[in-house]
Amino acid sequence: MGGRSHIPGQPVQARSASHLRSKTYCDKSAACCPVATAAISTLVGALAIMTTLLPPAIAGLVLALALVMTPGLPATLAAQSGAVSPAAELRIGGSVETPLVLSAADLRKMPRKTLKVVNPHEKKSEVYEGVALEELLRRAGAVQGERLRGPALAMYVLAEASDGYRVVFSLAELDSAMVESDIIVADTVDGGPLGPKQGPFRIVAPHDKRPARWVRMLKSLTVVKTPN
Repeated sequence: MGGRSHIPGQPVQARSASHLRSKTYCDKSAACCPVATAAISTLVGALAIMTTLLPPAIAGLVLALALVMTPGLPATLAAQSGAVSPAAELRIGGSVETPLVLSAADLRKMPRKTLKVVNPHEKKSEVYEGVALEELLRRAGAVQGERLRGPALAMYVLAEASDGYRVVFSLAELDSAMVESDIIVADTVDGGPLGPKQGPFRIVAPHDKRPARWVRMLKSLTVVKTPN
């Protein structure tokens, strides 16, 4: 009733392309839908955290199952590979006793610190988690505490990003015996990995009035001793 009838013996008329385009469903992968894309991105963040907590064999099985059952996940993983790359490294060197090359896994094993800040650029609250910059310098054997006096007060830390952006912090402002700066090297934001244009590591200096020293794509920290 009300539908188009088919007369036996006559060919069924093909539907026009415009009619097919008017259908409300999407016959492509889930990645073509903005809602699905957002859901997949959330899943990627959850998988990145989950796989670091599970034994390697089980983590591999979970990831393989997710790839099979979730259309669009491989493309999303590829697009975000810079955020979860296991090859990501942070180098700490210069005037330190023990130069370090740290991976994302190394940072996850260290004492963690969480900061809730307002991003001045985007005007929204964000929750960053990572390791205190002071802790990283301590592990590298930088001058700290009672040894930070005299000429050592002129030392500084050069933070450099993979795109060449560089900023400086005085060594004294990174020592809690001198000032509570709360500066961290973050590797997550709002519970997920940093995006490819932010991470895998980012400096967050919550007490700076401008985020000019919030170095994105951080690749190295170099302790510099000034000439006498």
